[in-house]
Amino acid sequence: NWDEKYPEHKAISDPQHQPEMHRHGYNGDWEAYFSRSPVEWAASLEKSIREQVNIAIVDLINRATDNIILVDGVFPHEVLECISVPERCVFLYATMEVVRRDNFRRDDKQDMLECIMRLNNPEQAMENVFRASELVYVKDMEHVKNSPFTYYIRDVDTDEEHMLHEVEQHFNFSKRFSL
Repeated sequence: NWDEKYPEHKAISDPQHQPEMHRHGYNGDWEAYFSRSPVEWAASLEKSIREQVNIAIVDLINRATDNIILVDGVFPHEVLECISVPERCVFLYATMEVVRRDNFRRDDKQDMLECIMRLNNPEQAMENVFRASELVYVKDMEHVKNSPFTYYIRDVDTDEEHMLHEVEQHFNFSKRFSL
């Protein structure tokens, strides 16, 4: 999981080559960090993703064996086009309605949620997070829709099991995976 690996990736990153990964937290001023405009937040998120992707690729190569590796990550499609063929990749998205409903229910988002809830205006901070995410993911989704990659979009009428089934079918997995 991309978010779970972030602390490990940040620990091996270098402020000179991955400055955005080291800019998080505005030196502990979480009010300023979460109060940024969604446009500023989205730009920062995109930069951080681009910086982390190279570290994530090295991490995946180190983990590669004869087994299948499924990645829960935010990989720019143009990076995947350079290292794989479309048949070996699938993009999974959720509608913003699902993101708003489920994002902070995830275990890997609890530290962020706790931080936000301690702010002076947690509702506005959360809205900034969602609006910035939407700016990034809508653009990313449009790129993927116009690429040769397969993608699936989860909405309020589908669940994780449905998406898992889609992935299993896409890759012709004979063994059931569990969530």
